[in-house]
Amino acid sequence: MKVGGRDFNESKRNVELAMRAEDPESLQKYAVEVNGINYPPKQVLATVTGWERTSFTTMEAQRVLKKLGFESFDVSVIQSGRRMFAPAPDDTEPQSSINQRISALEAGLVTAQEAVASLAARVRKLEGSA
Repeated sequence: MKVGGRDFNESKRNVELAMRAEDPESLQKYAVEVNGINYPPKQVLATVTGWERTSFTTMEAQRVLKKLGFESFDVSVIQSGRRMFAPAPDDTEPQSSINQRISALEAGLVTAQEAVASLAARVRKLEGSA
């Protein structure tokens, strides 16, 4: 797999082993469960690879970890430190469905903003080395 133009060849087991001694950082928007503990996706990828967190996006970290078999999810579905799945929208409550759609759009926008910021940082780095 590629992340920010670099090869990523770790296995799920290597990720699990690398995260054993790691305390989870504060969750922001997304989490990934490793060894029964919820971590920020960028923390997991940075710990496993040693890469700077500004060199990849949360979206890239989620993509790679998902391909390894880890589940990534929005932290708004976490309660009391345990992951809870968001309830299916009830057709009798259209306002709830609209709020869920808006929440999903906002989450997507945050991911897109992180990707743009990461790309801009990479461009600045490349321009500085040219």
